[in-house]
Amino acid sequence: MTGRSLSAAERVHARRALLFLAERSALARLAEALGLTVVALQKARAPSRVVGRRLAARVASVAGVDLADVLSGAWPGDLCPRCGRWGGVSPVAPPSASTTADEGPLGRADRPPAELAAGGAP
Repeated sequence: MTGRSLSAAERVHARRALLFLAERSALARLAEALGLTVVALQKARAPSRVVGRRLAARVASVAGVDLADVLSGAWPGDLCPRCGRWGGVSPVAPPSASTTADEGPLGRADRPPAELAAGGAP
């Protein structure tokens, strides 16, 4: 993976992961965790900007997932950035046998690391 630029699909997936974290986190805390200023993070979120391999790796690190999961689109998958539910799961419906209320299909928590959460449960 090193030494090559991201494909168009990988850039789309990396941007989606970045926007997911930005929606679920306080921008100042996310910027600090990514090693960016708030202004640089705001610029990186702009549609005209290209998300590169380095930023994708930082996003994966902050999210606690593998870079391959971010680049393939497996993370955040169908996870809703606003409500934190996996796609198609009603907030009142019981979780399926393969997932729990705190765990998504990838076996990871539905929320970003606690230090990025903007004041607890959404």
